[in-house]
Amino acid sequence: METGTYVIGRSGGVWRIREKTGDTVVLEEHGGQNTKTIPANSNEIVRAVCTGEDMEELIRRVPYIRTIQAPNERIRREYYDMAMEKYDGVDWICVIKTVYIREQEHRLTPMERNYGKRARNYFHGEVSAVLGIPLDRVEAYIEKIVKEDSW
Repeated sequence: METGTYVIGRSGGVWRIREKTGDTVVLEEHGGQNTKTIPANSNEIVRAVCTGEDMEELIRRVPYIRTIQAPNERIRREYYDMAMEKYDGVDWICVIKTVYIREQEHRLTPMERNYGKRARNYFHGEVSAVLGIPLDRVEAYIEKIVKEDSW
């Protein structure tokens, strides 16, 4: 991947490749002040962010993405783990929607709240980087697109 490319980091969030040398890559946190240097052969970079067109299509699919259905907390945790390990927008939306619904039903556990925050951090960060929307406006943007498409 080239300098300037936004990527998904295994340890959390969206990063921009600021610099590449023979043995190292310098990553700059999207929407933050942090940088980190990783070995060039590290598995920290999971993938490049998607295209703007793909992101807009994914946001339009939000109402149709299913939630996690599990009979108990242990199995639900396994589903959350599997979803998060895929580093995929559809899976992050699935986690976000599940956590939101369980919170509305007053059945949310602290463990689930943490998964929801992580999924939101990844997904909203990717939306922000890809579409050039400030992080604090991503949720309103998603709501607007979903409402427009539901009419």
